Amino acid sequence: MYFSNGADTKTYGADFTSDYRSDFGDGGSVDWDFSANYNHTEVTRVGLDANGNPLLNAQTIAYLSSDSPQSKIIVGGTYHLGGWLMSLHEIRYGKSVAQDTFYSGPNIYSIAVFYESVNKPKHVTNLETGYHWESGFQWVIGAVNLFNVYPKRLPPGEAYLGASIYDTSTGLGIDGGYYYTRLTYKF
Repeated sequence: MYFSNGADTKTYGADFTSDYRSDFGDGGSVDWDFSANYNHTEVTRVGLDANGNPLLNAQTIAYLSSDSPQSKIIVGGTYHLGGWLMSLHEIRYGKSVAQDTFYSGPNIYSIAVFYESVNKPKHVTNLETGYHWESGFQWVIGAVNLFNVYPKRLPPGEAYLGASIYDTSTGLGIDGGYYYTRLTYKF
């Protein structure tokens, strides 16, 4: 095994977060929140091996620069009324571009020719509702990815032995919706 300085990268971006509370008196209150992130990474130099060959190919350059979503936005809030609460958040994962290996066809296992997988932005909705008793117990039911959104399906030639059927560079998990209930107690 050996290590090398295979590339130089330049990353710039911005993060923004904000929260605000709206009080409606006897009608409860809402804790609003908003966050946004944008990042851009570019490969500014690719190292060479002793024979003058580049140490990175298009796929490994994409891993560094475009394989993850460039932006993520979360907007939502939590409504409180007495012991009741309801939280709703919408998450937007931005565009990503991956260079996937061909697992069938004329370019199978090529290290020079890749399938460019462009992933459009995806939206995920998270919802949680519950009740908090003064005794310290809280019971909630909720959903992460309420509407069961999945990443883009890969074409059959890029789905490794049928095991990797979704493009994992989208920021979304490959399991779809997750639904739960939780009972907690605070001392």
